[in-house]
Amino acid sequence: SAGSDLRPKSASRDLRRSMTARPALTATVGMNQQQLGTTGNFVRVFPAVAEFINIEPNVTHVLTVTVVNRTDRVRRIRCKPPGTREFTLHQIPSVAVAPGLEISADLEFFTEVEGDFLDEIIVMCEDDRIAVPIVARAPRAELVFDGYCVFGPIAPGAQTIRYIDVVNKGHRPAEFEILKRDPAPFKIEPMQGRLGPADSDECFLRIKVTFETPELGVQRSIAEVKVNGKVIGTVIDMSANVVRQQLEIVSAEGSGRAEVMQFGTVFVGETRTQQCMVVNDGPEPTQFHIQVPKQDGIEYDEPVWTVTPPQGILAPLEQRLLTCVFHPPLIAVSRGFQAQSAHRSTEDHEVVVVCMGVGGVEDMSAQVKLTGRAAYPKVSLAHHSLEFIKTATNESIELSTTIKNSHEDLPVTFRIERVPHFKIRPATGRLLPHQSMELVVSFAPNQLGTHKCTFKAILAGGQGHSIGEMMLGVMGICDREGSKDLKGGLTATEETFKPTMTFQDQWQLEAQKKMPPEKFTRDKHWEKFPPMVDNESIDYTFGPDKFEEKAANKQVYVDMIRQRHAQRNADMSIKETQAFALGAPVTDSGDPKNDPDYARPAVDMGLIGLPVKGISKGQALREPWLALPAVD
Repeated sequence: SAGSDLRPKSASRDLRRSMTARPALTATVGMNQQQLGTTGNFVRVFPAVAEFINIEPNVTHVLTVTVVNRTDRVRRIRCKPPGTREFTLHQIPSVAVAPGLEISADLEFFTEVEGDFLDEIIVMCEDDRIAVPIVARAPRAELVFDGYCVFGPIAPGAQTIRYIDVVNKGHRPAEFEILKRDPAPFKIEPMQGRLGPADSDECFLRIKVTFETPELGVQRSIAEVKVNGKVIGTVIDMSANVVRQQLEIVSAEGSGRAEVMQFGTVFVGETRTQQCMVVNDGPEPTQFHIQVPKQDGIEYDEPVWTVTPPQGILAPLEQRLLTCVFHPPLIAVSRGFQAQSAHRSTEDHEVVVVCMGVGGVEDMSAQVKLTGRAAYPKVSLAHHSLEFIKTATNESIELSTTIKNSHEDLPVTFRIERVPHFKIRPATGRLLPHQSMELVVSFAPNQLGTHKCTFKAILAGGQGHSIGEMMLGVMGICDREGSKDLKGGLTATEETFKPTMTFQDQWQLEAQKKMPPEKFTRDKHWEKFPPMVDNESIDYTFGPDKFEEKAANKQVYVDMIRQRHAQRNADMSIKETQAFALGAPVTDSGDPKNDPDYARPAVDMGLIGLPVKGISKGQALREPWLALPAVD
């Protein structure tokens, strides 16, 4: 306070309460040294720089310098005052300071002329000599702006605009002018102007920088800034990189440009998927759409190749994931798997996918070749039909066949559907390339008669999709009933329930075919299951004798109908009978009216039995009435 008594308070400016650092100065001295101070071996001095900003003539400016004893002993501290007469240091010379305590000194600045002044204070304690710079600056215009105007990648011929914000943080207005001396294609607007002092409405200005050129390469220009007739140290550095706008298709794994994508071998009916990336390697947004042409020489109703998404918009330097799917369709050439596999085994598919880009400065495209092979399954059966010998019910007979996968690369799985009266083991399985498997087919009829069925084997690839079918026809005759062998009991084991297989030999079927055919005779149910007739059941059933009598009566009618049918066929071959059936008079065999077995044809049965050309309607073959014998 000693300095404050030398001049009136009305003409003084106390800076001791405004010791906050200015951003520009803080950036100059580094790490905010005005707040941290300067530290020596024995003392610490605050502030690191004594700065008087926007000084005014004939006004006293005062700030405080503080020195702290940072040791654990009493130290004597003294300060060497500045040599410039505008600066005055008010202190107590050579003071002993206890540990952790501080001393203060007021630094006073006074001048009668406007200008900038520099000096320093030296603080000494033992071996420490700490210099505190003193700066006094007059009010001035101070333009603050980002000197780097980077356009980045630019497409040829594209017009790009950047803006630079200029702020005057000084207390004087600024008349500025931008000096651009090179012919680089950067246009600055405005080139000159005026900014008001800090905190005024006119202290801010936005400068527009426009760039446009068709030439490829790096463009750079540096423009100086003159403020109030003097060139300042901050320049405007403008740069741009003119690159060609283009699309690229690259690998999804990051291995570079994808020129060919190989999908390998796939069964028809299955799918295989791979991914790639489409990259907008340019500075402008662009639209893209995918073109997948049809393969020459192959016509399918369903597409073989699919790429998704088919279209989209890419921002500058954006990349988008593309999913390519190879799915050759399963088309049946003709009925039966054997005809299909014999027609063709493999098909090579190749297509060039084009990614067209529109929307930038120029049209662009990228392409990738997709290749794949569609394979038809090469699965064969050793037999396509099996015939069993005659077997009784509740019995079984077995035959074996072989299924083989003849493909060189791909495995195949099969699943055989169930059919009545026949069983096949195993019904499911997986065949590796060139692997074969034995199938056991059992004929186990549940009822009498001739049984014909077809096993359908559904083939699938590694993904489980159906890729084909195979047929195995089976036939067997059940001519008798067999006894059922019930298995189980307390002593039953796994071996008890293990199926017993009786394989059929080839000579057995050949011997059966050489035997004369046997007429099928159905067992009489009253003999197989004799009815129990008593006083209660006599009202609704018959005994075996009555059933035998009814069967004999039925047989009489059957024999008579068969005899008449044979006689009618024999009469049809006689010329007289043919003429009589057509209603013509017959003279060679007498009067048909006197024949007791015939009457004149009267009932038109609508039967065309004679291939006689030119017979009009109503003159068709007529069936005569027959005189049937009486049956008791």
